[in-house]
Amino acid sequence: MNRTLWTAALSLSLSLAALPGLSGAAEKPPAPPAVPGADRAATAADKADAGFARAAFTELADGKQSVGPKIDWRNFMAMGVDVGKIYRTMPDDANRAAFRKSFITSFAKSFHAKGAKAENLTDWHVKSRDSKKTVVASTTPAGGSFLITIVLRNGVRKMSVLQAL
Repeated sequence: MNRTLWTAALSLSLSLAALPGLSGAAEKPPAPPAVPGADRAATAADKADAGFARAAFTELADGKQSVGPKIDWRNFMAMGVDVGKIYRTMPDDANRAAFRKSFITSFAKSFHAKGAKAENLTDWHVKSRDSKKTVVASTTPAGGSFLITIVLRNGVRKMSVLQAL
Protein backbone atom coordinates (compact mmCIF):
# COMPACT_ATOMS: atom_id res chain seq x y z
CA MET A 1 0.00 0.00 0.00
CA ASN A 2 1.43 3.39 -0.86
CA ARG A 3 2.45 5.74 1.95
CA THR A 4 -0.43 8.18 1.38
CA LEU A 5 -3.06 5.44 1.70
CA TRP A 6 -1.33 3.95 4.74
CA THR A 7 -1.20 7.37 6.39
CA ALA A 8 -4.90 7.89 5.69
CA ALA A 9 -5.74 4.51 7.24
CA LEU A 10 -3.61 5.22 10.30
CA SER A 11 -4.89 8.74 10.96
CA LEU A 12 -8.48 7.68 10.37
CA SER A 13 -8.25 4.73 12.74
CA LEU A 14 -6.55 6.88 15.38
CA SER A 15 -9.34 9.43 15.28
CA LEU A 16 -12.03 6.75 15.35
CA ALA A 17 -10.60 4.84 18.28
CA ALA A 18 -11.25 7.71 20.69
CA LEU A 19 -14.73 6.46 21.45
CA PRO A 20 -16.22 8.48 24.31
CA GLY A 21 -17.12 6.79 27.56
CA LEU A 22 -15.35 3.46 27.05
CA SER A 23 -12.50 3.90 29.48
CA GLY A 24 -12.80 3.44 33.19
CA ALA A 25 -14.44 0.77 35.25
CA ALA A 26 -17.48 -0.90 33.82
CA GLU A 27 -20.42 0.15 35.94
CA LYS A 28 -23.99 -0.62 35.20
CA PRO A 29 -26.00 2.61 34.81
CA PRO A 30 -29.31 2.95 36.62
CA ALA A 31 -32.13 1.01 35.01
CA PRO A 32 -34.34 3.05 32.67
CA PRO A 33 -37.97 3.53 33.61
CA ALA A 34 -40.26 0.62 32.83
CA VAL A 35 -41.78 0.64 29.34
CA PRO A 36 -44.95 -1.33 28.66
CA GLY A 37 -44.07 -4.53 26.83
CA ALA A 38 -40.34 -4.09 27.49
CA ASP A 39 -40.26 -7.24 29.58
CA ARG A 40 -40.70 -9.50 26.54
CA ALA A 41 -37.93 -11.98 26.00
CA ALA A 42 -35.46 -11.16 23.25
CA THR A 43 -36.04 -13.20 20.13
CA ALA A 44 -33.45 -15.64 18.87
CA ALA A 45 -32.64 -13.21 16.03
CA ASP A 46 -32.15 -10.37 18.54
CA LYS A 47 -29.79 -12.50 20.61
CA ALA A 48 -27.84 -13.59 17.52
CA ASP A 49 -27.49 -10.02 16.24
CA ALA A 50 -26.46 -8.63 19.64
CA GLY A 51 -23.95 -11.46 20.03
CA PHE A 52 -22.54 -10.83 16.56
CA ALA A 53 -22.16 -7.08 17.21
CA ARG A 54 -20.46 -7.65 20.55
CA ALA A 55 -18.06 -10.29 19.21
CA ALA A 56 -17.20 -8.32 16.06
CA PHE A 57 -16.57 -5.07 17.93
CA THR A 58 -14.44 -6.88 20.52
CA GLU A 59 -12.35 -8.41 17.73
CA LEU A 60 -11.89 -4.97 16.15
CA ALA A 61 -10.96 -3.36 19.49
CA ASP A 62 -8.48 -6.19 20.12
CA GLY A 63 -6.91 -5.84 16.67
CA LYS A 64 -7.82 -9.35 15.54
CA GLN A 65 -7.59 -9.61 11.77
CA SER A 66 -10.37 -12.20 11.88
CA VAL A 67 -12.83 -9.27 12.13
CA GLY A 68 -12.03 -8.20 8.55
CA PRO A 69 -14.69 -10.34 6.85
CA LYS A 70 -17.27 -9.14 9.41
CA ILE A 71 -17.00 -5.50 8.26
CA ASP A 72 -18.88 -4.13 5.26
CA TRP A 73 -15.76 -2.28 4.09
CA ARG A 74 -17.28 -0.72 0.96
CA ASN A 75 -20.01 0.97 3.04
CA PHE A 76 -18.39 1.18 6.50
CA MET A 77 -19.09 4.34 8.55
CA ALA A 78 -17.33 4.80 11.88
CA MET A 79 -17.97 7.72 14.21
CA GLY A 80 -19.25 9.82 11.31
CA VAL A 81 -16.31 9.04 9.02
CA ASP A 82 -17.04 7.37 5.69
CA VAL A 83 -14.38 4.65 5.83
CA GLY A 84 -16.03 2.95 2.86
CA LYS A 85 -15.40 5.98 0.67
CA ILE A 86 -11.68 5.79 1.42
CA TYR A 87 -11.71 2.01 0.93
CA ARG A 88 -13.42 2.33 -2.45
CA THR A 89 -10.58 4.59 -3.68
CA MET A 90 -8.03 1.79 -3.25
CA PRO A 91 -6.76 0.88 -6.71
CA ASP A 92 -6.57 -2.91 -6.31
CA ASP A 93 -7.06 -5.92 -4.04
CA ALA A 94 -3.54 -5.74 -2.60
CA ASN A 95 -4.05 -2.13 -1.49
CA ARG A 96 -7.50 -2.91 -0.07
CA ALA A 97 -6.08 -5.84 1.90
CA ALA A 98 -3.27 -3.65 3.26
CA PHE A 99 -5.79 -0.93 4.19
CA ARG A 100 -7.98 -3.43 6.08
CA LYS A 101 -5.00 -4.84 7.98
CA SER A 102 -3.61 -1.40 8.81
CA PHE A 103 -7.01 -0.04 9.85
CA ILE A 104 -7.73 -2.93 12.24
CA THR A 105 -4.25 -2.85 13.80
CA SER A 106 -4.16 0.92 14.17
CA PHE A 107 -7.71 1.11 15.53
CA ALA A 108 -6.88 -1.39 18.27
CA LYS A 109 -3.61 0.31 19.23
CA SER A 110 -5.26 3.70 19.50
CA PHE A 111 -8.33 2.28 21.26
CA HIS A 112 -6.20 0.68 23.98
CA ALA A 113 -3.86 3.68 24.21
CA LYS A 114 -6.90 5.74 25.26
CA GLY A 115 -7.54 3.29 28.10
CA ALA A 116 -10.74 2.02 26.49
CA LYS A 117 -11.88 -1.58 26.81
CA ALA A 118 -14.54 -3.35 24.78
CA GLU A 119 -15.61 -5.30 27.86
CA ASN A 120 -16.70 -2.01 29.45
CA LEU A 121 -19.70 -2.00 27.12
CA THR A 122 -22.72 -3.62 28.75
CA ASP A 123 -26.38 -4.39 28.07
CA TRP A 124 -26.02 -5.43 24.42
CA HIS A 125 -29.49 -5.49 22.85
CA VAL A 126 -31.31 -4.82 19.59
CA LYS A 127 -32.49 -1.22 19.52
CA SER A 128 -34.24 -1.36 16.15
CA ARG A 129 -34.72 -3.62 13.18
CA ASP A 130 -36.11 -3.15 9.69
CA SER A 131 -35.88 -5.06 6.43
CA LYS A 132 -32.44 -3.59 5.60
CA LYS A 133 -30.60 -3.32 8.90
CA THR A 134 -30.48 -4.06 12.61
CA VAL A 135 -29.14 -1.55 15.12
CA VAL A 136 -27.56 -3.07 18.22
CA ALA A 137 -27.04 -0.81 21.24
CA SER A 138 -24.82 -1.15 24.27
CA THR A 139 -24.22 1.07 27.28
CA THR A 140 -20.91 2.77 28.08
CA PRO A 141 -19.59 3.10 31.66
CA ALA A 142 -20.55 6.80 31.52
CA GLY A 143 -24.16 5.85 30.71
CA GLY A 144 -23.97 6.76 27.03
CA SER A 145 -24.96 4.57 24.12
CA PHE A 146 -22.77 2.86 21.56
CA LEU A 147 -24.52 1.65 18.41
CA ILE A 148 -23.49 -0.89 15.81
CA THR A 149 -25.54 -1.26 12.65
CA ILE A 150 -25.61 -4.70 11.09
CA VAL A 151 -26.57 -5.43 7.49
CA LEU A 152 -26.83 -8.65 5.53
CA ARG A 153 -24.59 -8.94 2.48
CA ASN A 154 -25.25 -12.11 0.50
CA GLY A 155 -26.89 -13.58 3.59
CA VAL A 156 -23.88 -12.82 5.85
CA ARG A 157 -23.97 -10.40 8.79
CA LYS A 158 -21.61 -7.42 8.46
CA MET A 159 -20.91 -4.39 10.66
CA SER A 160 -21.69 -1.31 8.61
CA VAL A 161 -21.83 1.55 11.15
CA LEU A 162 -20.18 2.31 14.51
CA GLN A 163 -21.65 5.26 16.38
CA ALA A 164 -21.34 6.66 19.90
CA LEU A 165 -24.12 8.81 21.33
